[in-house]
Amino acid sequence: MFMGTDYPAKVNLMSNTGPGTGYSQLEWRFSMTGDPDDYFCTMGTLIESSTATNIPQVAFDAWVANVLPVQSDQLILKAVEFKSLNAGGGAGTSESWFGNGTAIGGYGGGVLPQNCALLVRKVTGLTGRKHRGRMYVPGILHEDFVSNTGLLTNAAWGALVARFNQLLIDLADVQPVVNHKSDPGLAATPITRLDVQQLIATQRRRLR
Repeated sequence: MFMGTDYPAKVNLMSNTGPGTGYSQLEWRFSMTGDPDDYFCTMGTLIESSTATNIPQVAFDAWVANVLPVQSDQLILKAVEFKSLNAGGGAGTSESWFGNGTAIGGYGGGVLPQNCALLVRKVTGLTGRKHRGRMYVPGILHEDFVSNTGLLTNAAWGALVARFNQLLIDLADVQPVVNHKSDPGLAATPITRLDVQQLIATQRRRLR
Protein backbone atom coordinates (compact mmCIF):
# COMPACT_ATOMS: atom_id res chain seq x y z
CA MET A 1 0.00 0.00 0.00
CA PHE A 2 1.48 3.31 -1.09
CA MET A 3 1.56 5.61 1.93
CA GLY A 4 1.68 9.11 0.50
CA THR A 5 -0.38 12.22 -0.14
CA ASP A 6 -3.57 11.47 -2.12
CA TYR A 7 -2.88 7.80 -2.82
CA PRO A 8 -4.44 5.46 -1.85
CA ALA A 9 -7.46 5.68 0.43
CA LYS A 10 -6.03 4.98 3.87
CA VAL A 11 -4.16 8.25 4.35
CA ASN A 12 -5.14 11.72 5.52
CA LEU A 13 -6.68 13.21 2.40
CA MET A 14 -5.95 16.69 3.73
CA SER A 15 -2.22 16.10 4.01
CA ASN A 16 -1.31 18.54 1.29
CA THR A 17 -4.43 20.63 0.83
CA GLY A 18 -5.22 21.79 4.37
CA PRO A 19 -8.55 23.10 5.66
CA GLY A 20 -8.46 26.35 3.68
CA THR A 21 -11.59 27.98 5.11
CA GLY A 22 -13.87 29.15 2.29
CA TYR A 23 -12.48 26.76 -0.29
CA SER A 24 -13.28 23.32 -1.60
CA GLN A 25 -11.55 20.19 -2.85
CA LEU A 26 -11.92 17.77 -5.74
CA GLU A 27 -11.11 14.09 -5.37
CA TRP A 28 -10.60 11.78 -8.33
CA ARG A 29 -11.44 8.28 -7.02
CA PHE A 30 -9.93 5.16 -8.64
CA SER A 31 -10.07 1.42 -8.16
CA MET A 32 -7.67 -1.24 -9.45
CA THR A 33 -8.41 -4.86 -10.29
CA GLY A 34 -7.40 -7.07 -7.38
CA ASP A 35 -7.06 -4.28 -4.81
CA PRO A 36 -9.91 -3.77 -2.32
CA ASP A 37 -8.91 -0.17 -1.55
CA ASP A 38 -9.69 2.91 -3.61
CA TYR A 39 -7.00 5.39 -4.66
CA PHE A 40 -7.37 9.17 -4.69
CA CYS A 41 -5.84 12.20 -6.37
CA THR A 42 -6.96 15.55 -4.96
CA MET A 43 -6.84 19.21 -5.88
CA GLY A 44 -8.03 22.34 -4.11
CA THR A 45 -10.43 24.69 -5.87
CA LEU A 46 -11.59 28.25 -5.27
CA ILE A 47 -15.10 27.27 -6.37
CA GLU A 48 -17.49 27.14 -3.42
CA SER A 49 -20.33 24.66 -3.10
CA SER A 50 -23.05 27.10 -4.15
CA THR A 51 -21.58 27.29 -7.66
CA ALA A 52 -20.35 23.72 -7.95
CA THR A 53 -23.13 22.26 -10.10
CA ASN A 54 -20.96 21.02 -12.98
CA ILE A 55 -17.47 21.25 -11.47
CA PRO A 56 -17.10 17.49 -10.77
CA GLN A 57 -18.00 16.73 -14.39
CA VAL A 58 -15.48 19.27 -15.68
CA ALA A 59 -12.77 17.61 -13.58
CA PHE A 60 -13.89 14.11 -14.60
CA ASP A 61 -13.93 14.93 -18.32
CA ALA A 62 -10.52 16.64 -18.15
CA TRP A 63 -8.95 13.55 -16.58
CA VAL A 64 -10.63 11.20 -19.07
CA ALA A 65 -9.36 13.28 -21.99
CA ASN A 66 -5.79 13.73 -20.83
CA VAL A 67 -4.66 11.11 -18.32
CA LEU A 68 -6.94 8.06 -18.41
CA PRO A 69 -5.89 7.04 -21.97
CA VAL A 70 -2.40 6.17 -20.69
CA GLN A 71 -3.49 4.59 -17.40
CA SER A 72 -3.86 0.82 -17.08
CA ASP A 73 -7.00 -0.89 -18.34
CA GLN A 74 -7.05 -2.60 -14.94
CA LEU A 75 -7.84 0.79 -13.39
CA ILE A 76 -11.24 2.49 -13.25
CA LEU A 77 -11.91 6.18 -12.66
CA LYS A 78 -15.00 5.66 -10.52
CA ALA A 79 -16.02 9.25 -9.86
CA VAL A 80 -14.98 12.77 -8.97
CA GLU A 81 -16.21 14.07 -5.61
CA PHE A 82 -16.59 17.73 -4.69
CA LYS A 83 -15.95 18.45 -1.01
CA SER A 84 -16.63 21.67 0.85
CA LEU A 85 -13.87 22.63 3.31
CA ASN A 86 -15.77 25.59 4.72
CA ALA A 87 -16.18 23.92 8.09
CA GLY A 88 -12.39 23.88 8.55
CA GLY A 89 -10.34 20.76 9.21
CA GLY A 90 -11.37 17.15 8.92
CA ALA A 91 -11.91 15.41 5.61
CA GLY A 92 -14.48 17.90 4.31
CA THR A 93 -18.19 17.58 3.56
CA SER A 94 -19.22 15.79 0.37
CA GLU A 95 -21.32 18.08 -1.81
CA SER A 96 -21.66 16.33 -5.16
CA TRP A 97 -20.37 13.52 -7.37
CA PHE A 98 -19.91 12.79 -11.04
CA GLY A 99 -19.17 9.34 -12.46
CA ASN A 100 -20.70 5.88 -12.64
CA GLY A 101 -17.64 3.64 -12.34
CA THR A 102 -17.33 2.80 -16.04
CA ALA A 103 -14.38 4.96 -17.18
CA ILE A 104 -11.54 2.47 -17.76
CA GLY A 105 -7.88 3.19 -18.48
CA GLY A 106 -6.79 2.91 -22.08
CA TYR A 107 -3.43 1.13 -21.78
CA GLY A 108 -3.46 -2.66 -22.12
CA GLY A 109 0.19 -3.43 -21.42
CA GLY A 110 2.02 -4.13 -18.19
CA VAL A 111 2.43 -1.45 -15.53
CA LEU A 112 4.50 -1.30 -12.36
CA PRO A 113 2.80 -2.53 -9.17
CA GLN A 114 0.69 -0.35 -6.89
CA ASN A 115 3.61 0.55 -4.61
CA CYS A 116 5.01 2.63 -7.47
CA ALA A 117 3.38 5.83 -8.70
CA LEU A 118 3.93 8.91 -10.81
CA LEU A 119 4.67 11.92 -8.61
CA VAL A 120 3.16 15.20 -9.81
CA ARG A 121 3.91 18.37 -7.87
CA LYS A 122 1.39 21.20 -7.73
CA VAL A 123 3.52 24.30 -8.19
CA THR A 124 2.36 27.78 -7.15
CA GLY A 125 3.88 31.24 -7.46
CA LEU A 126 5.33 30.89 -3.96
CA THR A 127 8.73 29.39 -3.26
CA GLY A 128 9.54 26.59 -0.86
CA ARG A 129 8.29 23.03 -0.41
CA LYS A 130 5.54 23.98 2.03
CA HIS A 131 3.92 26.20 -0.61
CA ARG A 132 3.32 23.44 -3.13
CA GLY A 133 1.27 20.28 -3.15
CA ARG A 134 1.68 16.86 -4.71
CA MET A 135 -0.31 13.90 -5.91
CA TYR A 136 0.59 10.31 -6.69
CA VAL A 137 -1.01 9.04 -9.89
CA PRO A 138 -1.78 5.29 -10.00
CA GLY A 139 -1.61 2.82 -12.85
CA ILE A 140 0.34 5.02 -15.24
CA LEU A 141 3.92 3.71 -15.05
CA HIS A 142 4.25 1.43 -18.06
CA GLU A 143 6.87 -1.25 -17.57
CA ASP A 144 8.81 -0.23 -20.67
CA PHE A 145 8.78 3.45 -19.63
CA VAL A 146 10.90 3.05 -16.49
CA SER A 147 14.62 2.27 -16.23
CA ASN A 148 16.19 -0.02 -13.64
CA THR A 149 17.12 3.12 -11.68
CA GLY A 150 13.50 4.28 -11.44
CA LEU A 151 13.65 7.01 -14.08
CA LEU A 152 11.09 7.53 -16.79
CA THR A 153 12.56 7.54 -20.27
CA ASN A 154 12.90 11.03 -21.72
CA ALA A 155 10.24 10.31 -24.34
CA ALA A 156 7.73 8.97 -21.81
CA TRP A 157 8.42 11.81 -19.40
CA GLY A 158 7.95 14.42 -22.12
CA ALA A 159 4.66 12.87 -23.18
CA LEU A 160 3.35 12.87 -19.61
CA VAL A 161 4.46 16.47 -19.09
CA ALA A 162 2.41 17.45 -22.14
CA ARG A 163 -0.63 15.55 -20.85
CA PHE A 164 -0.55 17.18 -17.42
CA ASN A 165 0.06 20.62 -18.94
CA GLN A 166 -3.14 20.15 -20.95
CA LEU A 167 -4.96 18.80 -17.90
CA LEU A 168 -4.28 22.02 -16.02
CA ILE A 169 -5.46 24.06 -19.01
CA ASP A 170 -8.68 22.05 -19.17
CA LEU A 171 -9.21 22.58 -15.44
CA ALA A 172 -9.15 26.38 -15.76
CA ASP A 173 -12.85 26.69 -14.85
CA VAL A 174 -12.17 24.71 -11.67
CA GLN A 175 -9.67 27.38 -10.50
CA PRO A 176 -7.13 24.88 -9.07
CA VAL A 177 -5.30 25.96 -5.91
CA VAL A 178 -3.11 24.67 -3.10
CA ASN A 179 -4.69 25.27 0.32
CA HIS A 180 -1.83 25.71 2.77
CA LYS A 181 -2.22 23.47 5.80
CA SER A 182 1.28 24.33 7.02
CA ASP A 183 0.43 28.05 6.97
CA PRO A 184 -3.33 28.39 7.63
CA GLY A 185 -3.13 32.17 7.62
CA LEU A 186 -2.03 32.13 3.98
CA ALA A 187 -4.74 32.38 1.33
CA ALA A 188 -5.13 29.53 -1.13
CA THR A 189 -2.62 29.91 -3.97
CA PRO A 190 -3.38 29.22 -7.66
CA ILE A 191 -1.58 26.26 -9.18
CA THR A 192 0.61 27.52 -12.00
CA ARG A 193 2.10 24.22 -13.14
CA LEU A 194 1.71 20.48 -12.68
CA ASP A 195 5.35 19.41 -12.43
CA VAL A 196 5.73 15.77 -13.49
CA GLN A 197 8.74 14.16 -11.81
CA GLN A 198 11.00 11.97 -13.93
CA LEU A 199 12.01 9.88 -10.91
CA ILE A 200 9.10 7.66 -9.93
CA ALA A 201 7.75 7.51 -6.38
CA THR A 202 7.94 4.25 -4.43
CA GLN A 203 6.55 3.14 -1.11
CA ARG A 204 8.88 3.26 1.87
CA ARG A 205 8.05 0.23 3.94
CA ARG A 206 9.73 -1.18 7.04
CA LEU A 207 10.50 -4.87 6.93
CA ARG A 208 9.58 -6.72 10.10
